[in-house]
Amino acid sequence: MPASSEEEIIICTTDDCDQAGEYRNDYLRGMYCLNCHEGIMDNYYEESDDDDDDNDDRIIHNYGYKPRPSFMRSDGTHSAYVTRLAPTVSKNGLIVTNPRTTLTMGFELETQCVSDDSFDSDIPRQLLLDVNPHTESDIYLKEDGSVYNGFEIVSHPGELDYFMNHFRWKGIEKLARREFQAWQRPCCGLHIHVAKSAFADTAHKFKFIAFVYKNRPEMVQLSGRENHEYASYDLRRFLNGHRDWVDDNGKLVRHTNLIKMAKGEDANNSRSVAVNIQNEKTIELRLFRPSLKTETVKVALQFCDALFNYSEHITTHDILQKGALTFPEFRKWVTANNEKYKILDTRISEKVKVKSTGRDL
Repeated sequence: MPASSEEEIIICTTDDCDQAGEYRNDYLRGMYCLNCHEGIMDNYYEESDDDDDDNDDRIIHNYGYKPRPSFMRSDGTHSAYVTRLAPTVSKNGLIVTNPRTTLTMGFELETQCVSDDSFDSDIPRQLLLDVNPHTESDIYLKEDGSVYNGFEIVSHPGELDYFMNHFRWKGIEKLARREFQAWQRPCCGLHIHVAKSAFADTAHKFKFIAFVYKNRPEMVQLSGRENHEYASYDLRRFLNGHRDWVDDNGKLVRHTNLIKMAKGEDANNSRSVAVNIQNEKTIELRLFRPSLKTETVKVALQFCDALFNYSEHITTHDILQKGALTFPEFRKWVTANNEKYKILDTRISEKVKVKSTGRDL
């Protein structure tokens, strides 16, 4: 036992590892050091060739399950193909195919049964029936390495209007009456995936990512949490700061920067950051606190849609002269577009009470 003046150190659960255990894994019931934790999660996330042959027929699929996307359109229909923007006409009159797609997003909502017993398999089965107009057309369920006695609700990619006007949210809300929780469970998260193919260019991606890191105080209040373990706002960690070095003149040299990240020339070494760009086709925002009160999920989706549109149209002049990458300016824009972003505008008014300097980058 340590002396009373010493802090007790919890050792990593992994055999033959004597590092401090800092990362909890509720699914495997232990505390792990950073290296062991990321190794466990990477192995768990990796698709396996040995998956069950009948995986497509399971109610809760393994983590590697990735069905063909069912794109949910604004008019309430589904398509096997994402919608591309209309062709443009060049200065010399030639029709140019537009490589961009419409903005689609998907959510991952983790939830946990708080009963002492394992949950009835009828619960996830009924959830699928309540939400999906057709078999797994809107959501499917997966196991998750950080969630014990629960599962992850994964939506197919959809346009914002589909989620606002056609998605059957009440099916998810029913879980709260069947001993499931999300908001109060530290192992649960809410992640929003935004299609990279919808962004105009590198500058658009840069502004989208930079906004989150420049406005940490407001983002924490809006999202409902700050979790260094699962969604860190540490910019050095995002930029793989452990690979920085000091040159002969004592000057810090960074291995990478945000522009390289936006270009796709480099990516996060850890997925446990506020904005994860490791995924091939999406930018993932991991910062939101989950809730079975689905208004919170709608806020997250509206925020991503609003930030996508806002960051596309602000210019370098706007940023330098008008502080366009600060939260107050974004807030004005959201209020001006209240008809589309009413839920987000209301949540900002209720929750965001601080003002950052916007000088974090």
